This record gives sequence, structure tokens and C-alpha cells, in this order.
Amino acid sequence: MKNLKLSFCIVLVIFSGGCNQPKKDTGKIIHIDNIVDLTHTLTSDFPFIPVRKLTYPFELIPMASLEKNGVEANSWKIHEHLGTHTDAPNHFIKEQKSLDQIELKDLIVPVVVIDIEAKASKNSDAELTLEDINLFEKEYGKIPDHSCVMMYSGWEKHLKDSLFVGLDTNQLPPMLKRRQC
Repeated sequence: MKNLKLSFCIVLVIFSGGCNQPKKDTGKIIHIDNIVDLTHTLTSDFPFIPVRKLTYPFELIPMASLEKNGVEANSWKIHEHLGTHTDAPNHFIKEQKSLDQIELKDLIVPVVVIDIEAKASKNSDAELTLEDINLFEKEYGKIPDHSCVMMYSGWEKHLKDSLFVGLDTNQLPPMLKRRQC
């Protein structure tokens, strides 16, 4: 079996309302000044939090080939928290929206990235704090309303080691210490 690599990505597709020229309404133009690919290649080696009888590694299962079937096709064995993904509010809070209930206009917003890599390199439990946000705003100005605030930890460097999902028992977060496999 050939080694196939897959990546999850977020794709923004904008459909126009026909063949007419766009109106001069600059308030509705989406400016894309900087695109950063936050995805990682999804393979059977991709890290995941092991929960006995619930989680498992990604598996790519060939179904058809160009040679035999005239089309290349695969099945995926995957659970929803594997690889690059978005957690919906109802994942953590009862009676909140699922991903399909979030309006598209609420997903296309300005993004602000706050870098806590220095702090996270010394503390695997580092979190984005109000102090981090205040320091960011002091240096760069107020974060616009209706923005997505993202935190950069630098932990993509640990994708290939046990630190990424906290498999070192000294570094497991309390919620996982209760559910160890």
C-alpha cells in the first residue's frame, strides 16, 4: 500500500451572486492579508489522547484504485478529535451550538494570535491569561470586537513525541489523570 498523506484544512469558498460586476461596497470586501496554514499531515502516527475503548489512531483504508476501478478512493477510520479540527461550543458546554448551527458569518472574522511560546516552553500547562491579553493590547492596540483570539504555544514541535498529548504522567492534566488507559 502506498503511503498516502492527508491534511485537514479550512477552505473559504466565496460564491458571487451571478456574473454581474461587484458593487463598490467596500464594507463587504474580505481582505486576506496573511494566510497561515495551521494544518498538519494526518497519518497513522498522528498523536491522539488515548482513552481505552474510545480513541484510536487514524487509518486510511484503500477502496478503489485508478488501475482497477478508474478512480482513486479511500475510507477513513477516524474519531472527531483527531488531527486539525474545530471544537464546537456544545463539546464543552451543555445546550450550546453544534458546529453546523454556527452561522458562517460568525466563522469569518478577524483573527488575532497571541504568542505564549516562551511561557509554554517552560510550563506544559501554560494557558492564555487575561494578563497576556492586556500585554498584547498594550503593544498592538485593542483587539477588535467579534474577533477570534488564538493562542500560539509552539507545541507543534512536539507532534512526534509524548509531550504533545501529555503521555508523560507527570504532565497529564487533572482531567486525564482520572481517565488514564
